[in-house]
Amino acid sequence: MIDIAVIKNLVFKKNEKEILNIPQLNIPKNKIISLVGPSGAGKTTLLNILAGIEKTNKTEVTLFNNMSTAEIGFIFQENFLYDEISVFHNIYLSAKNSFVWKKQNRIFFLEDFFIKHQIKSKNLCICFKKYKDNLIDKKEKKIFVKLYFKLFFYLLFNKPKFALKELIFQCRIKNFFNRDLKCIAEKVEITEILKHKAQNISGGQKQRVLITKAIIKNSQLILMDEPFSALDIKIKEKTIEWILKIKKEFNLSIILVTHDQNDALKISDYILVMREGKIEQFDTKDNILENPATYFVANFFCSPRLNVLEETEEYKKFIKPRDITIKPTNKTTSWKIIKKDNVADVTIYKISNGTTYYITVNINNKMNVGDYVDLEINSEKVLKFKNEEIENQYQ
Repeated sequence: MIDIAVIKNLVFKKNEKEILNIPQLNIPKNKIISLVGPSGAGKTTLLNILAGIEKTNKTEVTLFNNMSTAEIGFIFQENFLYDEISVFHNIYLSAKNSFVWKKQNRIFFLEDFFIKHQIKSKNLCICFKKYKDNLIDKKEKKIFVKLYFKLFFYLLFNKPKFALKELIFQCRIKNFFNRDLKCIAEKVEITEILKHKAQNISGGQKQRVLITKAIIKNSQLILMDEPFSALDIKIKEKTIEWILKIKKEFNLSIILVTHDQNDALKISDYILVMREGKIEQFDTKDNILENPATYFVANFFCSPRLNVLEETEEYKKFIKPRDITIKPTNKTTSWKIIKKDNVADVTIYKISNGTTYYITVNINNKMNVGDYVDLEINSEKVLKFKNEEIENQYQ
C-alpha cells in the first residue's frame, strides 16, 4: 500500500510542553482518515504539521512525492472564501495563484501545440525544456514569457496565421480554467451556484466550493478541520455522502479532524484515535469497533458506557451495550427495565437486578419500563483489559 504521508520519531513541543509524541505513523494514500480523541489530544496540531503550518524537523514528516504546501487542499473551520465575489471567481483566484496548476496546463497545451504544428526548432525545444524543468515559482513568469515570445515570433515568420491565432487565444489561463471547471463543476454539483456570491451560499455549498478549489489544482491531499461542526444534521448527512462520492471520483486522500465518533465511523476508511499527543490505535473502522487495542479506544467508541461483566485484581471484562440481547420474561427474579430512551434509530435500556447494565436495541421493539427480561451475552464480543491500563486513562 502506498502512503500519502509518513511520520517518524515526531516529538513536538510548545513552551516546553510535549504536545505530540509519534514514533511511527504511515498514512495510506487514496483513503479517508479521521483523527479523533478528546480535547487536547493533539489532533489539530497533527493536522497543522501535515499542512506545514506548524514547523518540525523535515525528516520527521514525509509527504508523497515530496508535495509542497501549495499542492495540499485546506478546509479549516474558518472557510477561506471571499464573500463579496462569486463562487466562480473564488475558484479562479485559487487556480490562477497555483504554480503547479498553471504550469501543468501550459505544458499540456504546448506539448500538443508543438506536435500539431510540427515545431522542431532546436532553440525553441531547448527553451521549452528549460520551462518544464523549472521548479521555482519565482522564476516561472520570466521563463514562460521568454518562451512565449520566442514561440510568437517563430510562428509569425514560419507558420500560417491560424497557428499564431491559436497560441494567442488558446494559451490563456482563463481558457484552461473554464475547460477544467466545466468538467469538475458538474461532478461536484456546483454548476448552479457559480455566479452566486460566496456570502449567499449555504454552509454545505461552501464545503463543496472549498473542495473544488483543491480538486481543480490537482491536490492529492485534502486536510479538513472539523468540517461538519457548523452544519445541521440533514446537510451534514448529505455532505458526508457527497465527500465519499467525490473522494472516489477524483481518487483523493483526505485527512480530517472530527469530535464526533459517529461521523468518523460513517466517512472513514481508517481512524486514528489519539490521547495526550500519543496514538492509542490506528486501524480500519471495523477493527476500531470490533478489536479495540486499549480500554480507552473501546470506551471512546461506546455509547452508552461499557458494561462490566467481571472484575478481578488483575483485569476487568466488559461487554458493549449492543452486544447484549434481551428477551421478555415473566420471571420477576430476572432483570428489570428501569429506564427507556429512544435515540435516533435505537432504544437504550437501563436494566437492573442489583447490578446495572445498559443495552441498545433496534427502536422497533415493544418492551417498556417495568418489564422483566432475560439476557443473552455474545461471548465472542467480550473485551478484557488489565486494571493498570484502565487506571492509566484517568491519570
